[in-house]
Amino acid sequence: STLGVGSLVFPSILYHIGIITSLIIFIFVSISVYFTLDLLRIFIIDAKSKSFSLITQKTLGKFWLKIYTISAFIFYMSCIINYLDTLYEFMNSLTSDYFDEGWQKIVYFISSCFIEIILCVFTNKISTLHYLSLIVVFSFLIVIIFLIAKTIISIKNNKFKSFSLFTIENGNNNNNKWESFLFIMEKIIEFFYGYIYHSFLPTLLSGLSTINKDITKRVHNISFSILVLIYILISVFGCSFYDENSYFILQNRNELGNPILEKILKCILILIFITLIPIRYIIIRDNYTILIGQELSLLYEILITSICLIINNVIVGFAGNSKSFISGLINYFGGVLGVFICIILPVIMYISISDKTQLKAILGYIIVVVFVLIAFFSIFYNFQKDGDGITN
Repeated sequence: STLGVGSLVFPSILYHIGIITSLIIFIFVSISVYFTLDLLRIFIIDAKSKSFSLITQKTLGKFWLKIYTISAFIFYMSCIINYLDTLYEFMNSLTSDYFDEGWQKIVYFISSCFIEIILCVFTNKISTLHYLSLIVVFSFLIVIIFLIAKTIISIKNNKFKSFSLFTIENGNNNNNKWESFLFIMEKIIEFFYGYIYHSFLPTLLSGLSTINKDITKRVHNISFSILVLIYILISVFGCSFYDENSYFILQNRNELGNPILEKILKCILILIFITLIPIRYIIIRDNYTILIGQELSLLYEILITSICLIINNVIVGFAGNSKSFISGLINYFGGVLGVFICIILPVIMYISISDKTQLKAILGYIIVVVFVLIAFFSIFYNFQKDGDGITN
């Protein structure tokens, strides 16, 4: 999720309140997500399973597995759609809208779909996930370094516009208390989206040579700390230049004054999104494989993967007004699906094998109730507001 930015000099008390509120929300979301990830980590040690779906089936049964499979399928397919949409925007920006219409657009989506199918089939073996993960990590590190350098140069040239953390200003001071409350609920879910990697945690920990309490705790702490640091860096540097435009890289205004460097950066971002698609698809494959109860042959795997990605590419490139309708559904209900996958299920799993009166179990109950209420209030907000809603 993209976080807004504000001014170095706070113009009003309301702005101070907005900053403090948003920081409190960020800390609350961070602690809650860390807690649920830790519950899941504890369960992974006992279950010794590399699959979130398999853990769900073994712990809660076939019924909960079906609910999780459907929820995760919708959620991660929507993530892939968003990645494809952003990827298409970057490609058009890089080629001066060459793929915007006509036969060029058809060729682009056919080529894109073919590449994605190959990469998704490539990740049929979990060991290949490490290679894709390294590509994403190093590419993203380059982007972060660029953002920091761009900010430093902008400050030096007195072109720096704004600098702040986690601002969630509504931009409309005429809202009543109920509308402001719903807006904050939606922003909590928006902050929450940046932390959703629960479905990948079993896969991450299963790659360890030794799975025990101390090692998994250390890996969990390091990975979560890195994620928080990235969150902060993007918030500080990522949107520091154009007040209402988070896609600043798409603009032809380059603070570094180097169009070649700008094109290189866009290529790196394109590489990141291409690589993220097969990583997300791993969860979709895991879900239907566990639900079916057996590994599929390579031919069936290619067939199912092709169908999924063709549907996604058609939605992004050729759905027209239907795309807005589909995006609207994702915006409205994505928060509920995310809360179910990342908050409700880990707590239920932990409680199923632990004393329900333990402190962690009680805290889990409280977090579940709070986030369920927040998710449903965010739905009300998305129904009533005009705009893009939540983006992943």
